[in-house]
Amino acid sequence: MASNEIPFEDGMKFGKGFNRLTGEVLASPAVTGAVSELTHAGGQLVKSNCITIEDVTTLHEQLGIDVAASGSSGPLSGNAKVKFANECDFSNFSTYVVVRVSVENTSKSFDEPVFTQDAEELLTNNNPTRFRERFGDCYIHGLKTGGEYFAIYQLTSTSKQERQSLSGDVNAAFDGAITSFELSTKIHEAKSKSTTHLAVSVNVFRQGAISEADLDRDDIMKTAKGFPIAVSGPNAFPFAVSLQSYTALRRPNDKFNFIEISNQQDVLADLMRRRFEFLELRDDYSFILKHPADFENGDGTAVDLNKTDRARLEIISVINTMQQQAVACTRDAKQCRFTKFDAGRFEAEKPRLKAGVDVAPPPANAMPNLVGLMAEPIISLLACVAMEGVDHCLNFLGGSLNGLGFDPRTLGNFFFLITRSGVKPEVIRRDSADGPGTSRIKSQFPAPGVPVEPLSVIRIEIIK
Repeated sequence: MASNEIPFEDGMKFGKGFNRLTGEVLASPAVTGAVSELTHAGGQLVKSNCITIEDVTTLHEQLGIDVAASGSSGPLSGNAKVKFANECDFSNFSTYVVVRVSVENTSKSFDEPVFTQDAEELLTNNNPTRFRERFGDCYIHGLKTGGEYFAIYQLTSTSKQERQSLSGDVNAAFDGAITSFELSTKIHEAKSKSTTHLAVSVNVFRQGAISEADLDRDDIMKTAKGFPIAVSGPNAFPFAVSLQSYTALRRPNDKFNFIEISNQQDVLADLMRRRFEFLELRDDYSFILKHPADFENGDGTAVDLNKTDRARLEIISVINTMQQQAVACTRDAKQCRFTKFDAGRFEAEKPRLKAGVDVAPPPANAMPNLVGLMAEPIISLLACVAMEGVDHCLNFLGGSLNGLGFDPRTLGNFFFLITRSGVKPEVIRRDSADGPGTSRIKSQFPAPGVPVEPLSVIRIEIIK
């Protein structure tokens, strides 16, 4: 198995054994050898972004949580990042905007690792059970220092448009188009005017920096921008380790077979995936019980509160049972069985949002979603409409607008409205790492659904 990366926890040291099923660092070192350091030429490797997320799986990916890693990211884990993710509500009525900054200063790893004398003795005596008890199934091979900073804005509302609009404001604050104070004002105004139960919460996670910031909403973007400096030099934090399988090492007994744990890993990973499905259902049913007037049954009848609450309690019981199954599987491979629980029935019986509960159609100056569309027809239409009328441009461009992926007149009317209100379009062209091909729009500002204010700027990034 190739080395894989997991978050750093106290007690992790080079050469110590690790149990991937439980996420446990073993006390005795299994491997020894010289360790060397690799420093990035530029001093730091910094990755930062702000991304809008609609589902829990993508949220975990952004946080660097691998559900398939079982013990290191499962329900038995003491992983701080997993605990942080669990602070969020998993409802389908929530949108997450993740501000992420990852800073890597240096990496250290073994040069030529070898087994310790204690480990070699068990290998020579062909005692895989005792080896597993003392040293697990892999060892800590490398260490990264630097730090990680995450801020999750959780926007909850029955209106997807309202969530999209606010997520665009958070992205704008990250890009510097509006100040943090302006973002706080927009959030306050949106909540005060909302008729769709809008709630906004912010959870912050950081490893590797200590500051006096109280991390209120006015402070989050400032902290994110300054984070690389805060974790430079002596402030660097060990935030990730790489694991390596023992099979890659030279061993004194070539007949020695390490205990196979793949089936346990598969069962635990399946349990974790299904558990998160049920956590999402639990939070959906809880939201429906808070706002039953906005929902109805599939046949159009009113929500039965007692029935809905019974379903919620049954879902919670399933979650608890899967937790027990995971514990049993972790302790004994013979107890590992793929769970029979299926979220499909609860999903089918879940009350639906009433038609018309969402807010009115977006305003005429709401930014459309252009990401992924062919770039040239859109840019040609924008350039033409900036100088001429919509009808003229539709006739002039004619067949080149076929396959646009958007109604040409609707897009033309949007471009006409914003350019006549003093909006400045900026087009950024970049070459694709995969070589030349069909130019497509990679990103845009503002986000889809966000009103484009007069005298502002829209940006379209093209990959060709």
